Amino acid sequence: MASSSSKRLTRSEAQRQRNKSFQTIVYPTKDKIKICPNFKEAWISQLRQQSYGWIEHSNGQRCGIFLCLDDVDSYMTPGRVVAREFGFREPTQVFLDYEVFDNVFRMTIIKNENCVIVSSDDSAEEQISISSDDRVEFSSDESVGVISDIPKFTNIKMHEFVDDRRYGWKLKVSKAYADKTKLQVLHLPPETSKYVLRGRSHVFIETPHRFNGIRCTITKAKRKKKIKERYLTEGWYDWVRGNDLQEGDELQFQFDYDPEILQVRIVRRKKLKRKFRERK
Repeated sequence: MASSSSKRLTRSEAQRQRNKSFQTIVYPTKDKIKICPNFKEAWISQLRQQSYGWIEHSNGQRCGIFLCLDDVDSYMTPGRVVAREFGFREPTQVFLDYEVFDNVFRMTIIKNENCVIVSSDDSAEEQISISSDDRVEFSSDESVGVISDIPKFTNIKMHEFVDDRRYGWKLKVSKAYADKTKLQVLHLPPETSKYVLRGRSHVFIETPHRFNGIRCTITKAKRKKKIKERYLTEGWYDWVRGNDLQEGDELQFQFDYDPEILQVRIVRRKKLKRKFRERK
């Protein structure tokens, strides 16, 4: 009997394929281009075979890069040269898809001209004022576009959802939260903030939807009653916009063994078909 031409992937190989792509930001004033930790962990042996690689634009243009793969921090360099070669005058979000041969990263620019990049020092406690409906407003001349050209990761293995308000919780998307003209933060439940995320400055989103692997900043805030709370801010803004949330959708959040990884699933609202009875 002839052997089948298809090869069944092992668990580790399947995991690597899921982490083959990641999102990052190229700054025209910074040399470091951050590498997603999940991606590095999956491909570290291949990446270390040579200390350099290439970022390739969809038009075929290439720019050489060096890979710095430290245990604590991993990044590509020089970001300033990459920005200059590809004509990035502002911080530009890109999606990099890894080709093992010659360490080539095929680049897709996230086409969102009005994208707002919020930079913050993760080591500092950032004090922000957040309205009661968890919205951060733009000025009137700013608008947020919907990012629709980022691929989805339908083969992500999601853990069983358990709504215990500590490791798992859900959020019903309101009309206000679905508003594309405002930046939306994610309020973290008190139990999650106090016990699961204590001392942490960020989490990574694992999702079968767009922006799998995106890094989200945990920001501390105080309401008027001096109640300390935590929110996801930078990174989460982009996840919300990129996944085009609609009123009535449900977001399910789940931590499992690693509190650095937050799984997020969107349960889309069911569109009810109205039946009109013909009057006789």
